[in-house]
Amino acid sequence: MTALTQNDIEIAARAADNFTRLYYKTYDSATRIDDLPNFYRPSSALTWNGTPYQGSDGARQLLSKMPPTKHEVQSFDCHPIPGRPHIPPSEFKL
Repeated sequence: MTALTQNDIEIAARAADNFTRLYYKTYDSATRIDDLPNFYRPSSALTWNGTPYQGSDGARQLLSKMPPTKHEVQSFDCHPIPGRPHIPPSEFKL
């Protein structure tokens, strides 16, 4: 098992912070029905109140049924996974 360095932890924390800010900014935006589904892959599974939704189309369907939102993130918890390759931002699907 590969040991994590302080740098690995800092990179993961920055990535998690950036993702969390972008995700909830998008979620709370007026264009969320068009933009937020881009955070999901075709294989992503969502469940809301026991109802399953699949992929970006499912996310779009769910969001279209929900009222506008305003999130205030108080904290988040991030754990880097040892041995996982760093994914450059250019490969993120957004």
